[in-house]
Amino acid sequence: MLDDLRGEVVVRLLRRLRETSDEAAAPIENLEGYVAGIASRVIDDAIRVSCPEWTRLKHRVRYLVTHDARFRLLADDDRPIVSLTRTGGVRMRTTAAEKLAIKVVELLRTPAISWRSTTWSARSPRAPASPIA
Repeated sequence: MLDDLRGEVVVRLLRRLRETSDEAAAPIENLEGYVAGIASRVIDDAIRVSCPEWTRLKHRVRYLVTHDARFRLLADDDRPIVSLTRTGGVRMRTTAAEKLAIKVVELLRTPAISWRSTTWSARSPRAPASPIA
C-alpha cells in the first residue's frame, strides 16, 4: 500500500513537471511544498476510496458545523474543534441534517467523553466509535 501511494505521488509529480515544460504552465516555485501537497492529496484520496462512509460522515459533520448557527468551528493546533454557541440563529432545514445536528449536540454535551485527550485526528479513518448513526 505504501509503495502504491509513493508511486502515485511520483506519477502526479512527473505529470505536473511535464506540463511545466510547456510555456503555458506556471512554474513550481516551491518544489518541496508542492510535493507535500501532492502527498497529502494522495493520502486523502486513498482514505476516501478505502473508507467512503467515514469520508461521507466527516463531510456531513463539517458542513453542519459551518452552516448551522448552533455550532462554532475553531482550529487548535491544526485540529478542528467544534463547540456550541449561545445563539439560536439559522438551523439546518432538512430532516437528516437536523437528526445529525441533534446527535452532535448530544456528543458535545456529554461530559464523559474527553475529546481533547484522544489521539486520533479528524483526518484519520480510525477514529473511536461514536453514537452517530
